[in-house]
Amino acid sequence: EIMNFVIMAYSFVPRNGPECFCSTRFASALARLGHEVHVVTMDWSKEVDPEVCSSLLDSRVHVTRVKCLANGRPNPFVRLRYLTDEYAAVEFPLLIKTLKNVISQIKDPILISRASPWASFIVAWHCRKLVKFWVCHFSDPLSYLPRGCLRDELRYRFARFWIKRCLKSASAISLTCESVKRYYHDEYGKLFDRQRVWVTNHIGDPVLPFRTNYKKPLDRLVLAHIGYLSSGRGGKLMVEAIKHLNKEGVKCALLQCGNLDRDVLTLSDGCDCFLVEANRDPDYATYVS
Repeated sequence: EIMNFVIMAYSFVPRNGPECFCSTRFASALARLGHEVHVVTMDWSKEVDPEVCSSLLDSRVHVTRVKCLANGRPNPFVRLRYLTDEYAAVEFPLLIKTLKNVISQIKDPILISRASPWASFIVAWHCRKLVKFWVCHFSDPLSYLPRGCLRDELRYRFARFWIKRCLKSASAISLTCESVKRYYHDEYGKLFDRQRVWVTNHIGDPVLPFRTNYKKPLDRLVLAHIGYLSSGRGGKLMVEAIKHLNKEGVKCALLQCGNLDRDVLTLSDGCDCFLVEANRDPDYATYVS
């Protein structure tokens, strides 16, 4: 049966980032199966080589792009309106309007929101009543956030507010792996348990061609982490574990290929067992992995 999918994906090519590639591959996979696929995303500047974009994005996917307004400048009033700390909140009104317009032109639309960031499911929530079915995709344990200062506490509470709202309102929830179910069960209990939950694994095709090579150090074992690395995703623990192994006589290094937050980046200073690769090309990360 051919279905009509509308995908709200704030992160999408030609933006450079793990979720951008995941969302693009996901949309393309549906199109290759013969479904009608329409993506609403931002009009990102070209951070990824056009050859990479054409490899990932199936020509049958319809894409509507919304003008970027955030530009890294926070707007506290708009963020408070949408109960989020995301800079992207300033773009929500236009995104919601555009998504509603796309949905109105499609028969029996199935809406899929691809988080991260949270912008995707916040916008989708405002359009949920216009669709036949809404699948809210959580790419990570999204409310696993540090707490302490006032800003961190607000981020944590906003996150839980929106996740609970989505768990109550979505037709189904999809997750990236089976093990994440335990996190949401522990955090949200019956609210999560009574939801329809699907596991949607990362789609690894098409595989990007290798245009660059990584010269691996021959004197040690290298463990590579591909994608964004932060304290919340265990970055500090990983670096400390590598340091401990070296002290125990196991000569190894952690190679970070992708973006990372400032807290983890500072751990690379003077540390020869934590290697940060400056090359951000996705095909390079494919080669390393």
